Amino acid sequence: MPARNDLLPDSEEPSKKRKPLVINPEEEWVPLRVIAKEFHVTLPCVHRWRNDPKLGFPPIHSLNGVGYAVRSELRAFKARLAAGEPPKMRGHR
Repeated sequence: MPARNDLLPDSEEPSKKRKPLVINPEEEWVPLRVIAKEFHVTLPCVHRWRNDPKLGFPPIHSLNGVGYAVRSELRAFKARLAAGEPPKMRGHR
């Protein structure tokens, strides 16, 4: 019987797959909906923030189809916002 790696196409070698997410059990993981409520914005606004590299929004990790961010990274993001100007939102002046 061939080895497992021999059955995979070249593009799906295990070394080329995404790295597994290492979860620190001490960290609090916050769902995107809760993040939107805490920032008093809509869920689409949070998605725009995460897609704008200039803002430095914490990375979102998908677990079972739900997006989460780490609480300590959100606190650092909030501190950066408090120190400077808040992010510009489309349609607001």
